[in-house]
Parts: sequence; structure tokens; C-alpha cells
Amino acid sequence: GETLKKWMNTFTKGTLTSLLTGFLMTVLVQSSTATTILTVGFVSAGLISFVQSIGIIIGANIGSTSTGWLISLLGFKISLQAMSLPVIALGVLIQYMAPSDIKKYGGVFTGFGLLFLGIGFLQKGMENAQDWIRFESFDTDSVWSIFLLIGIGIVMTIIMQASSAAMAATLTALFAGAIDFGQAVFLVIGQNIGTTATAIVAS
Repeated sequence: GETLKKWMNTFTKGTLTSLLTGFLMTVLVQSSTATTILTVGFVSAGLISFVQSIGIIIGANIGSTSTGWLISLLGFKISLQAMSLPVIALGVLIQYMAPSDIKKYGGVFTGFGLLFLGIGFLQKGMENAQDWIRFESFDTDSVWSIFLLIGIGIVMTIIMQASSAAMAATLTALFAGAIDFGQAVFLVIGQNIGTTATAIVAS
């Protein structure tokens, strides 16, 4: 217990280090939800202080944007499904065949491979999204529509329990032409609000 507490305090001793810790944790696990739950658990166990946890959670929310950047930079320019299988295979090989101190990195590769695979399926699914959801009725000039889009974003994150996954779905829908940029903006705002529900439930 004391060793873990000392280790946690080392990585969260300052505001910048707390932010960086939260950011890196979220980038690695691709889930700010998981980072938030862990952080709440650490605070409850007395391993870190409330002030330290704020930095980690802010860093986690910054880190959750990495999925959006990854999808924007790579997801729509290359075939992610074609790339995902070799990455998953590499991750599995590392987990089962690499030395024990390297095995943990296999999970990272496997996780990213599954993420790429999921985004590939989303791309195909969202191509027909406009056939079953009439987003053109959500006029972003209307306050009611804006609140409705934000509400949809919140619900998406609560159901998926991952704002990264919800954001990936939104970006894919935008790329497929199922929604426009304005609608995507308000959905993403809702998704980032929705991710706070995890902290409320966990606490």
C-alpha cells in the first residue's frame, strides 16, 4: 500500500505531472472513463489527494481527444480494417511470446487494433445512417435542436460509457455525410458532458 501511494505521489506531485499522468493513461487505454474510475478509487483509498485527482481527470479529458485526432488524421485516409488485423496479431504475439517485462505492451497494440477494427465497421455502418436517422430535421439555428443534439451526445456517452467511442461514431457519421459539422459539434459537446456521469456514479 505504501509503495503504491509513494508511486502515485511521484506521478501526481504537481499540476503538470497530474495532467500528464491523466493524459497518458487515457491515451494508452483509450478511455477517459477508465481513468476517471481509477482516479476516484485512488482518492477513496487515500492514495492521492482530491487536488491531485483534479489534475488527472482534466488530463484524462484532454487525452480523450486523442481518439478524435487519430481518426481525423488516419481513419479516413487509409483502410483501418486492413491495418487492424496485423496490429491485433502483433499485440497477441507480444502478449504470448515476448519476455514478461514487454508482454504488457501487447495489450496496447491489441487495444489499438480493435479500435481500428471498430472504426472500420463504424465507417461502413454510418454510410447508411441518414436512411434511419433524419438529422436534417435538427437545425442548428434552433435552440431546441441544439439542446436535443447535446442531449443525444450525453446519452450516447452514458450508454457506451466511453466518450472516445461516441466521438468516433460522430466523426464517422460526419465523414459519411450523415450529419453536418454544426451537428457534430453539439454532439461532441454532449459527449464530453456525458463523460462526467461516470465520475458522479463512481463517487
